[in-house]
Amino acid sequence: MSKKEAAVIEVLETPPSIGVKSFSQSVMGQELHFKLTLMDQCAHAWVGLDADLTNFAVAIPTRFEPIPSTAELLGSALDSSSTGMAQRLAKKSGMQFFVSCNIPMSQDSQKMLAIVEKRILKEISAAPAVAAPAV
Repeated sequence: MSKKEAAVIEVLETPPSIGVKSFSQSVMGQELHFKLTLMDQCAHAWVGLDADLTNFAVAIPTRFEPIPSTAELLGSALDSSSTGMAQRLAKKSGMQFFVSCNIPMSQDSQKMLAIVEKRILKEISAAPAVAAPAV
């Protein structure tokens, strides 16, 4: 290319593939609020009774291990609800998953978390713009 020739850069415009969903659902007598942020290859799920961010975790599926790697980013290591949920959602969706689960622990917590996970997976599968990557 000579000094007089200019380089031509082609910019392809692609629509952003990010979506945010907010909804509430009564689960076992408690009104839970959800906020999902869905992107191309990752998602963030916040679920709780009120606007609180006390636990925050991430899980990342890899080609090398069948169980996604996890990290607690915020909160107590004694409450593994966010970490466990992030790991299960990452495994089922094939995406990197950030989770903030702010539900008080009780006798029925495991049942409640299972219902919450099913609802999150249902919302993700209903989002046509977000596709899980091939692992």
